[in-house]
Amino acid sequence: MSNLAKVLTSVFVLCAVLSGAAQASVYTSSAYGFSMQEPEGWEKTEFPGRDDGVVLLYHGPKEALLMVRMVKDTVNLENDTERDEVLSGFLDSLREGGMQLIEVLDEGFATIGDAKGYGMHYSYYLPSGVRVENASTFIAGSDRYFIVTYAEIPSVYQQFVDKIWDVVKSFRILPREEEMYLEPGGKSI
Repeated sequence: MSNLAKVLTSVFVLCAVLSGAAQASVYTSSAYGFSMQEPEGWEKTEFPGRDDGVVLLYHGPKEALLMVRMVKDTVNLENDTERDEVLSGFLDSLREGGMQLIEVLDEGFATIGDAKGYGMHYSYYLPSGVRVENASTFIAGSDRYFIVTYAEIPSVYQQFVDKIWDVVKSFRILPREEEMYLEPGGKSI
């Protein structure tokens, strides 16, 4: 075998190994109708039928948390009134949970797969006094929407935000096989 052939074979094998290692695991829920790339190395907990709409939690290093919540309701994120109602309700739920909102740091539109998305980066204090930074993305489907939230203390937030954004960008709304989702008030159907 010539040196060129050996080099090309080595490069081919290395590329195959690297591409296999780089492939992320994909989580798919036929019941709730979504799929997304999983954050590598994070521990997953599923919550079928939970009353507050939480479907999935991932616990990462250093107390990082990624949560997927589904709401059976339609929302047009491009309609200012509808979007403001959803965002206000979401922020009100944080306050009702004892969290003190500090400020919305950034917000804006994004296209997530075939769906319209709206993202919000904000910070708040937990009842314990610990400051937390959050990024929540609202992803609207035809009969439901999802909220994907990443939370972490500010000193660690930046460490994982790019990884989490890759997860959010991979999010896809799919047809559901079952009617296992929630009303806006949190009642299971």
